[in-house]
Amino acid sequence: MATESKSTLYTDKLVEISEDSILFRNYYPVGSKRFPVSNIKEITYYQSKWWSGKWRICGSGDFKTWWPLDRKRPSRDMVFILYPVKGKRRVGFTVEDSQKAMEALREIGVDLREDQGRRAKTDPGDQ
Repeated sequence: MATESKSTLYTDKLVEISEDSILFRNYYPVGSKRFPVSNIKEITYYQSKWWSGKWRICGSGDFKTWWPLDRKRPSRDMVFILYPVKGKRRVGFTVEDSQKAMEALREIGVDLREDQGRRAKTDPGDQ
C-alpha cells in the first residue's frame, strides 16, 4: 500500500509526482507503488510510436521493464522509462499531460533525458 507523501506537483489517473516520490497507480493488478526520488537514477522519454511501448497496455514484454496498467496508452504522446538506483526492474509509464509531468519531474530534480536512440528510429507510417 502506498503511503502519504509531501506536496503533489502533478497528478492524474496514472501517476502522482510529489516533492519526494512518484506514485504509479495500477502498478499491480490491485495496487499502487511509490518510488522515492532517492531511488531514481534517471527517467528517459521519447515520442510514442507503434514500436516503442505504445501498445504495451500492462505487464512486461522483456522482463526488464514493467508497465503499469494504462488502457489509453496507445493514444498518449510520450513514453517514459524510470531507471532505479536499486533493483533491475525499470518502469515504463505514460501520463495524461506529458508536458506538465515533465515540468514536475524537473522541479523535483530527476535526471530527465530524451532517449535519442529511440527518437532516431523512423516509423514507417511517418514516411
